[in-house]
Amino acid sequence: MTAPLDALTAARGDELLALRDALAAAGYTEAAVAWLDSLAPRHLRAARVPLLRWALRSSPEAWAACARLFLCDDAVSEEAVAQALGEDAPPSLRSLGVVQDTPDGLRARFRITPFHELLVVSDPEWSLGPGPNAHAPCPDVRTAQLAAVIDVAGGGEVLDFRCGTGALALLAAKRGARATGVDGSPRAVQLACINARLNDLDRACELLDGGLAAVRGRSFDRIVAGPRATPGASREQPIDDATLDLLAALPDLLAPNGRALLRVDVPDTRGASLPDRVRDALGDARASVLVLAAPGPSADDVAIERAAAVDPTLGDRYAREVVAQRERLAAGSTLSALVQIRSDPPAGPGWTVVTEASTLDRCTPRHLDRLTRGLDVASLPDEELLAAVVRLTGDARLVHSTDLVGVHEDERLVFRRSPFAEQPVDREADVLLAVFSQPTLVADAVTEYAEACEQPPSEVQEEVLVFVRTALARGLLVP
Repeated sequence: MTAPLDALTAARGDELLALRDALAAAGYTEAAVAWLDSLAPRHLRAARVPLLRWALRSSPEAWAACARLFLCDDAVSEEAVAQALGEDAPPSLRSLGVVQDTPDGLRARFRITPFHELLVVSDPEWSLGPGPNAHAPCPDVRTAQLAAVIDVAGGGEVLDFRCGTGALALLAAKRGARATGVDGSPRAVQLACINARLNDLDRACELLDGGLAAVRGRSFDRIVAGPRATPGASREQPIDDATLDLLAALPDLLAPNGRALLRVDVPDTRGASLPDRVRDALGDARASVLVLAAPGPSADDVAIERAAAVDPTLGDRYAREVVAQRERLAAGSTLSALVQIRSDPPAGPGWTVVTEASTLDRCTPRHLDRLTRGLDVASLPDEELLAAVVRLTGDARLVHSTDLVGVHEDERLVFRRSPFAEQPVDREADVLLAVFSQPTLVADAVTEYAEACEQPPSEVQEEVLVFVRTALARGLLVP
């Protein structure tokens, strides 16, 4: 069962800030989470916990004791907690209701997870309650991927839809935005309010209990929709109903030129049904839709992750659930998709594009902005596209490979710091890539390519325009 929140809710601000400062002094940062993830993938959830405990128990570092306590449901001696966080820490943690005494030592009743510049209190997996509103989980890899692409450099209004324990809303507020978080789970919102005080952001972020009705009549420059497990995901229903409701409301919620970012995992149908569902949900709204799709975990891994969340003890219920989850997943693998919807003016481009990525972990606001601007250029009529100037992205490198006997050779473009997928290069593309190695007018590229092919420009113009549009959509060329 979930732990009561009364003591944390009633805690003084200085008590929560003292806890935050003690954890920071112990070196309990996001680097600790990264170290644990390097030992075993996070999607293994409860299955990896015994290994993590074993590794952390051998470390003398103060942060290791914190990770045992707050990430691994391990019993830690009062002496070790006092050594890591200070002599006053054990009684303080008890009074806050954060830990409880057991025969083996102190055991945490909540997770406390370092997340970017924040600390986030949440319910651990092993405290699943009787209903969907009784458990508010910690930020996961998908939340981190969304956090990496939230662009609030200019401030503005940000909505975190289905905010959970508030990680994305609080991060946006810390970065200077006027942030609002909404969630249909009263417990999640209560934890989000605790996290706002823990991170000294309670005056910078509004957290509301409820759904979209709580923000009706308002508009936002950025909207983020956190991940949600959809056990019944299929070709026919790649997005859960709550996210579809958000998409339908976006035209009224997004400010002019505003952007919404959604993170979803769907069965791998090469992205065919996902953009269609997004566009259908948006209705007649003028918007441009970008789906950045990367290979996701296998259906087996997804089934393991979801079943472990249902039964962290990995008992009989887990055994039944993992099979049921796997049978629901029609495809053998999944796509990890980042969906961006931009509110366009009535005369805006209104394009819908799926771009393949190798990973979403390297995606940043700069990559999304460049790709979006490139797609705007790609959507121009031929005459305007010929007058545009584009160039090869600086992140791409041409790699030539051959087998040991020299029979098979190929060339591929590899992106070093970008999320985009590798791309094969044929002879024609090789010539055009050389042309666009410097900023080049597309009309001039037609002329140069025609000379290389010994053909009139009119004969090659369409081929060059198709190449430019495709390369802009793949992140290979940038305006």
